[in-house]
Amino acid sequence: VGVRLGKALTGAKLALYHVHLVHRHKTLAHVRFTNLHLGMLGVSLVLTAVYLQTRSWLVSNLFGLAFSFSAVTLVRLDSFKSGMIMLAGLFVYDVFWVFGTEVMVSVAKNFDAPIKVVFPKQLFPDDGKLQFTMLGLGDIVVPGIFLALALRFDRHQYLSAIGYRKGGALPRQLGGRHRGFGFPAPYFTACMGAYVAGLATTITVMHRFKAAQPALLYLSPACILAVLGVALARGELAQAFAYTEEADDGAAKAGKPKAEAEQPAPRRYNLRNHPTAAGGAQATPASAGELADDEQDASRNKVLEETVNPIESSDQESKKPARGRR
Repeated sequence: VGVRLGKALTGAKLALYHVHLVHRHKTLAHVRFTNLHLGMLGVSLVLTAVYLQTRSWLVSNLFGLAFSFSAVTLVRLDSFKSGMIMLAGLFVYDVFWVFGTEVMVSVAKNFDAPIKVVFPKQLFPDDGKLQFTMLGLGDIVVPGIFLALALRFDRHQYLSAIGYRKGGALPRQLGGRHRGFGFPAPYFTACMGAYVAGLATTITVMHRFKAAQPALLYLSPACILAVLGVALARGELAQAFAYTEEADDGAAKAGKPKAEAEQPAPRRYNLRNHPTAAGGAQATPASAGELADDEQDASRNKVLEETVNPIESSDQESKKPARGRR
């Protein structure tokens, strides 16, 4: 999280380092990092030590928000249908475990770990003991995944409106950029507004009745109705329900059968030579959809590849007659 915020705020160009873990010419692991990653690793270790010593609620909130942000970036919904089914199911789940049993409330109050975000009811209480209002990470992550889907749909609608086609020339509206361009986001804006309103309603009802409230009781309907309302107002309801992000793994572009395209290419690494891509040099895809700075430069596209030309195994090489040595 710190690395992404640092790069977004500073726009600094960072050198990318690659570490390959290789066994018998096969790449077992491939790690990419920059100096900023190393710096943020040190900061994370310091914050962890502070939390273990003090159990500070501020540091706990930092960890909780970081976990939530990471979950939203890692988990993706493929369609609004899936998202609405998920929100509806968790709506029932949350209501049952909060109103029907004491399990959810008991775990939230007694389990001391960064699984929730807490806010003090009073910063300076008379007795000096802080009392907290808490929000579970699930109430952030679940609507957050749906919000991310709405934002991607906004981007899809904008690219379709300006005539962009994958693999084709970039429209002039993008200014020559594949990413980082602005676009209208009515679905995301409406859904975010509904999330804030639902959260405010949750807090208001909780204080009014002095009882724990299942946040998804208010957040799930708010997010679903926001997307449906915008789609109806814009006449895009059919497009919203038809939208999907299922990947073809390149089978359509290559003209290969789907079964053949689903077979992963072998990961091999030549220890004696520099690796080269089997189908031409291409930059490795960066984790979580983020290209490193030096991978954006076309002159550096021949960095370490995860798929390289297959070579003979070490077993076969061991069968070759050994040359004499001095």
